[in-house]
Amino acid sequence: RRQEATTRARMSAKEGKSEVATADVSLAIVPVEKDTAMKAAAGIVSGAAEPAPIVAARYRDPVKWRIPPSCGQQVFFTHVTPLISTGHIRRLEPEDLCHLPELDSKDLAFKFDRDWAEERSKHPEKPSLVRACLVGSRGTLIYTGCLYTIAQATLFSGPVLLRLIVEALECRAAGGASCPTNQDLYYYALFLTLAGVVQNLCQAQQDYTMQRLGVRVRNRLMCALYRKVLKLSPLGLQEETTGKIVTLMSNDVNKLQDVFQLLHNIWGAPIFIIAAFAMLYDVIQ
Repeated sequence: RRQEATTRARMSAKEGKSEVATADVSLAIVPVEKDTAMKAAAGIVSGAAEPAPIVAARYRDPVKWRIPPSCGQQVFFTHVTPLISTGHIRRLEPEDLCHLPELDSKDLAFKFDRDWAEERSKHPEKPSLVRACLVGSRGTLIYTGCLYTIAQATLFSGPVLLRLIVEALECRAAGGASCPTNQDLYYYALFLTLAGVVQNLCQAQQDYTMQRLGVRVRNRLMCALYRKVLKLSPLGLQEETTGKIVTLMSNDVNKLQDVFQLLHNIWGAPIFIIAAFAMLYDVIQ
C-alpha cells in the first residue's frame, strides 16, 4: 500500500503527463495487436497455422514421369511441366527428378573402358580420347547438325521476306502493274511468323540434344579420372597434387561439356558469315 501511495503521488506530481503517455502507448499497441491477429488468421505470420493441407497433399508424392515421353512432349518439352509446378509449391527432392538410364555413371564408365580398350587396340601408337568418348555419337551429331542448319537458315528468311514485303509496298506506291497481291503479302507475313517458330523449336532441340551429349561425355571422363586416381601408386600420388586433380574433375571437364553447345559453330559460322555478306552485297547492288 505504501508503494502504491508513493507511485500515485509521483504521478500526480507530474500534472497529468502520465495520462498522456498512457494514452499514446495504448494507441500504438492496439492497432499492432489487431493487425497481428488479422495476419495470424490469414496464416502469414511465422508460427501461425500452415495453409490447408489439401493444397500440399496434391504435390506430396514424387513427380511421375512418362518414359519415354510422347512426340509432342519431346517437341514442346511439356513433360517437365509437373516438375516445374511441384517446384513452385514445395522444395524438390532427388526422388522428383527423372532418371535417365543412358546417363547412368556406372553404365557410362563400363562403356568408356570398353571403347578405350578398342581405341588402344586399333591405334596403339596414338590413341585418341575424343574418338573414344564420341563412340556411337555420329547419329546425334548428324541430327543436331541438321537442326542447326535449319535454325540458322530460318534466320535469313526473315530479312528476305521483309525485303519482299517492302518491295511490294513500294511497287504499289509507285503504281506498278505487276505488284504482288494482298494474298501474297499475307503469305509473306505467315511465312515470316512460321520461320520464327521453326527457328526456336529447332534451336531448342539442338541445344537440348547437345547438352545431353556433353553430360554423357563429362560423366565418362569424370568416372575415368576417379578410377585412375584410385589406381595410382603412392609414388604417383606424390607427383600429382590434390589441387590439380580437383581442377581436372571440376573445371576442365565442365568446360569440355560447354564446348558441345558451340560445336556446330566451328563449321557453321564461316558458312553463314559468307551468306550474310552475299545478301548484303545483293542488297547494296
